[in-house]
Amino acid sequence: CVFEELPADLAVYEHVVAAREAVLSILAGHSDRFLLILQPRLGPSDQADGESAADAALRLAADAKAACDAHPQLQLLVLPTTTDATPSNEALRSLRRSLLALNRHGVAVAA
Repeated sequence: CVFEELPADLAVYEHVVAAREAVLSILAGHSDRFLLILQPRLGPSDQADGESAADAALRLAADAKAACDAHPQLQLLVLPTTTDATPSNEALRSLRRSLLALNRHGVAVAA
């Protein structure tokens, strides 16, 4: 199981809980913040500079997080998707690594 192969640490789990509470508060109307949702596609890179799609997603999320940090009324949620119709085990591992990396950078993610 990918969760057992690539476990998260306590800080990641604490961030996940806090982010879920923030998003639920917005969706329930208890918060006057705006929810900004990004949905980058993670898959094989076709970019000329050789940057992987996962790296591009991390860069995009980091830029969006910086914008949200500058505007506290925004809550960022990243919902990455894979380009594979039926993801392989390696694609799922790659997605898990990306989710963990985003969480470690303080970006709320969901899958």
